[in-house]
Amino acid sequence: MSWRRFARLVLPLGVGVMAAGCAPSQGLIDALERNYQGYEELSPKLSPRGAGAAFPYTPGTILSVAAAAGEREQRTWVAATDLHCSPGVALSSLRYWQRRGYRMRTGRRTGSAARTWLEARLGGGAASLGGVSEVIVDVRAVRSYEPSARVLADLNTRAASGCWLPSGLGGGSVRRVRGVIVGDVRVRLYFEQGVDLIARSQLSEQLSVALGFGFARISESEIAGRNVAFGIKWQ
Repeated sequence: MSWRRFARLVLPLGVGVMAAGCAPSQGLIDALERNYQGYEELSPKLSPRGAGAAFPYTPGTILSVAAAAGEREQRTWVAATDLHCSPGVALSSLRYWQRRGYRMRTGRRTGSAARTWLEARLGGGAASLGGVSEVIVDVRAVRSYEPSARVLADLNTRAASGCWLPSGLGGGSVRRVRGVIVGDVRVRLYFEQGVDLIARSQLSEQLSVALGFGFARISESEIAGRNVAFGIKWQ
């Protein structure tokens, strides 16, 4: 699925707001706050693989974003990635730091953060994950791209050269990207007895679309995104 097709399905193009019903998520926010301080959750989740210099979250990029609907503390952002000014360099050309992985395990009796995160993505409340007894979210192969002040200043200059972003973007704001964090995110679902294969597959497919471009349904109980940008740091 291309980014353009995904944007038409999930996000209103040109307006940096989250679709109705998608409340702020807590799953990856928890991971970012505990392990990757300074980064905030970003949607849609995109992968720099194959995008080269066109990747819209490269540090130095000037990007139009809006806080997710209902997120008062603005820890979850939605980007209008068709409205950005790029420094014209590939993310792979920048230095990165390896970061430790993260695991969140939650069931009906052990907490609700991961469930809340997925339910928010589905936009249907607690009933959306009916029949799911446990959720495990694994974040691995994590690396952060955060250039030095000198390199970042050069990237900012490149992005600003000839750049023009229209005003009045539905409540969005123009921000400069300081850093981006990329990793492999895997979500595993454990179902209660009696939930048939068709119901499991349907839920898994819905989640793979809701989580964003780069995520795929691996099986009826597993969704994975490889090399996806899931967090961002602003200047």
